[in-house]
Order: sequence, then structure tokens, then C-alpha cells
Amino acid sequence: LESVEGLMKAPGLETMQLAISKLDSSILIDPGAVYSYFMRGQILWGAGMKTKAISDEQKAIELSPKFQFPYLILGRFYRESSMNDSALVVYRKALGYNIFSDDANQGMMLAWQALGNKDSTESYFQKILNVPEKEVDSLFKADHYKTIGDHFYENKNYSQAIEFYLKAISIHSDNIGGDYYNISCCYYLTADKPNALKYLELSFQNGLKYLKHIGKDTDLDTVRGD
Repeated sequence: LESVEGLMKAPGLETMQLAISKLDSSILIDPGAVYSYFMRGQILWGAGMKTKAISDEQKAIELSPKFQFPYLILGRFYRESSMNDSALVVYRKALGYNIFSDDANQGMMLAWQALGNKDSTESYFQKILNVPEKEVDSLFKADHYKTIGDHFYENKNYSQAIEFYLKAISIHSDNIGGDYYNISCCYYLTADKPNALKYLELSFQNGLKYLKHIGKDTDLDTVRGD
């Protein structure tokens, strides 16, 4: 399977077909080859064979219900097919094995947003945040605070977005510069230039380096000259 993983990194229809052929052979030899179904499903999706791709990820789950990655891939396939209710079912199953899975939690948020169900999103976030601190590594908790901050940011609720970005920073976020930058954008978008500039400076002091992005970020248009 190492040769297949190498092929997956190379673009092109011919490469995809070769990878699919190798995985077909692997499955013929061993019909219980979970990882072969898992990988083939992703390649089939990239080749536009979406029904077969979904079937492969479902088969991987059937063969190994505790293997979490097929749930995440299948959830993404459902979301990209606008089958958000099905995506929620799959993500819930993934979270049954790891409630702190970032991909599954993000997938749940995106599926709920696509369905226009903000209340469920925020209710679920609150459930996650109520998990006792001793049961979760602080970095996981910080990631969830950032996810909630992103949710409020996207829904233009900038004051609550700031609150959760600050909470992420307070428990040792792994991207403090980026979190300060997000706070800066929130202040820019509410016309609070002093705080916007304050947090932009803090973002640089804490390792923010993507200057080209800042130059193009339309959220900062109001104070570009400052």
C-alpha cells in the first residue's frame, strides 16, 4: 500500500486509475482490507465516482467500526453532496469514539450551518465546553474555543468571537499570533481602531508572519493606512 500512498500524492487521471487498479487487486486478494477501501474511496471521489466512493467508505466502516477516519471522510463526502443530515449521523458516530475529534466537531458545525441550525451548533459547543477540565488536554479545549470563535466570527457576532478567541489564548493556544490577529479583525469590523491596532501588534509579537495575507485581507480595509 505504500506505493498507492505515493500515487495519491501525484495528480492526474492516469495516476488515479493506476492507484485504483492497485487497490482493486488488494481487495480481490483480501476482501477484508479495510485500509484499501478507505484509500480507494478517496481516490474514487477525486475521480468523480462519488457513489462508489461513498460505498467504499461505508464498507470500511462496516469492516472496522472503531476505525475513525472513514467516518470523517464519509462525513465530508455527504457534506459536499449537500446530504448534511447524513453527515451529522456519521460525525456523531465518529464522536462516539473520540468526542474531542477536531475534524468531527468542525464537520458537525459546518453541517448544522448548512442546514441553518445555529441553535444546535451553539448548544453542542456548550456541551463540549462543559466537559470537566481534568478529562481533556488544554490544547484540545483551546481548539474548541477557537472553533466557537470562528463560528461567531462567520455569523458577524464579533463580541462573542473575541470572547472565545481570548479564552483560547488564556489556556495556551498553539497559534496565539493567529488568535490575536482574529481579534484584531473583529475590532476592525466594529470600527474600534485602537483595539484593532493593539491586537494586530500583539499578533506580530506572538509569531504572526503572514504579511502578504494581511495586505490582502478585506476585513482590514478600514484602517489600511494606519
